[in-house]
Amino acid sequence: MECTQFQEYCKAGNVEGCMRTFQDVKQEHAVLKRKLESYFQVAREAR
Repeated sequence: MECTQFQEYCKAGNVEGCMRTFQDVKQEHAVLKRKLESYFQVAREAR
């Protein structure tokens, strides 16, 4: 998972790796957020 890789890069002091994986984590978060918003919208409409 990107979070684990991010943590490893940060512990190692690899700034470039930290920045790259942080961007990946942000992108994964955005995708998950969109999926959850869609899911909860469907769940609300199903009531």
